[in-house]
Amino acid sequence: MRISIISLILMTFSFAVFAISFMAPVGLADQPTQIWTTQVGQHVTMTPVYNNGILYVGSWDGKLYAINTQFGASQWNYNTHAQTSIYSTPALYAQTLYFGTSGGKFYAIDALQGMQKWNYTASANIDSSPTTFAGVVFFGSDNGQVYALDSTSGTTAWNLTLNSAISTELMTYQGLLYVAAANGQIYAIDPYYGKITWSEHIGNNAYSPFAYDGMIYAGTYDGYLVALDAPTGSPMWKFKTDGAITSKPVADDNNVYVGSSDGYVYAINTKTGNLSWKYQTNGPIKGSPLLANGVLYVGSGDSYVYAIDARVGTVYWTFQTSQPVDGTPVIASDDNSKMFFCTRDGMVYGLQLPRTLVMATPTPSPTPVPTTTPSPTPVVTPVMQTTTMPEPSSTSWCPLPGMLGFAAIGVLYVAARKR
Repeated sequence: MRISIISLILMTFSFAVFAISFMAPVGLADQPTQIWTTQVGQHVTMTPVYNNGILYVGSWDGKLYAINTQFGASQWNYNTHAQTSIYSTPALYAQTLYFGTSGGKFYAIDALQGMQKWNYTASANIDSSPTTFAGVVFFGSDNGQVYALDSTSGTTAWNLTLNSAISTELMTYQGLLYVAAANGQIYAIDPYYGKITWSEHIGNNAYSPFAYDGMIYAGTYDGYLVALDAPTGSPMWKFKTDGAITSKPVADDNNVYVGSSDGYVYAINTKTGNLSWKYQTNGPIKGSPLLANGVLYVGSGDSYVYAIDARVGTVYWTFQTSQPVDGTPVIASDDNSKMFFCTRDGMVYGLQLPRTLVMATPTPSPTPVPTTTPSPTPVVTPVMQTTTMPEPSSTSWCPLPGMLGFAAIGVLYVAARKR
C-alpha cells in the first residue's frame, strides 16, 4: 500500500511529538515548596516532634526549641545549660516532653510553656530516645541501665542493668518493652517489673527496633537487617546490606524499609526477607524513613530529601538542603500538606508538599535499582492543601507525555494503512 504525502507528514510530526514528550520535565507536575527556614543552635541530628502546630527540636547546644510551624518563629526554648547536648528525639506524652542529655540528666518539660516539671540524674550519658507506656517513661543510658520512671513525678519505678550501652530508641509493643544494646542483643522486657522475657543476639551492635504485625525488625552496625518473632525472639530471616544500619526500620504489609550507610534505601519483603527493590542516594542514610500514604520520605548525607514510591522504589521528587539530613522528616498530623526536618548545621526546614504526585524516572544520579516488578497500580495521589507552585529547582522526566505521543503514532499509522 502507498502512504500519502499527508500521512507521511503526520507520522513525522507524531514522531517529533513523541521524542519531545520524553524530554518533558516532571517539573510540570507539582514539586515541594520551601515555606520557611530557621536556625536552632549548633548541630541537629535528631528527629523533630510535631504537635498541634508546634515543632520541638533538640540541639547539640543543649537547648530544646519549640517552633511555631506557621511562621517558623521560636515559641520558646529550654536551656539544659552548658556542657550538655541533646542527641535523641523527645517523647511526647500528656503535653509533656521527655528527653535526656549527654550530661546524664533526664528532663520532663511542659510542652506548652517550656517549663521544667522535674528532672532525674542518671549515672551516664543519655543518648537513647525514650518511650512511654501506662504512665511510665523508659530510657537507656551509656552505662547499660534501663530506667523506668513515673511520668508524673519522675520517681523510679525500676531500673535494669544490661551491661551494655543503650544509645538508641526504645519501643513498646503488645505489652513488652524492646531495647537494642551495643553488645548486639535485642531484649524484650516486662515493662511492669523490669524482668527480661527474652533476648537474642542479632549482630555487631544492635540499633533501634521497630515492631509491626507480630514481628520485630532491627538493624546492626555490620549491615544486617534482622526479623524476629515479637513474642519469642525467634529469628525469622536476615538480610545483608553493604553498610551499617543505624536507624530504625519502618514497615507495611508488603515490605520493611530501612536506610544504610552505603547510601541505599532498601525494601525487604516482610515474609521472605528477599529484596523487593533498592534506591541509591549519594550519601549515608542515618535517619529512619518516614512512611506516609504509600510514600517514603528519606533524608540523606548528600543533603537531599527524597520522596520515593514505597511499592516500586521510583522517585517522585528530591529537595536539596544546606547540609546532611541525619534525622527523619515529619509530616504535620493535623495538616498533611506540610513537612518539617532538620539538617546537621542546625537549620530547620518547613515545606509545603505538592498537591499531587506523578511517577517519574529520575535523572541519572541518583539512580534507583529495582530488582522486582510489582503489578502496576494507580499513581498515589494524596489529598493535600493547594498552593501556587514555583518553577522546580531540580530536573526529572515524565513518561506520561511520551505514552500519549506513542499512542498518537499508532493511531496515525493505522489510519495511513487504511488509505
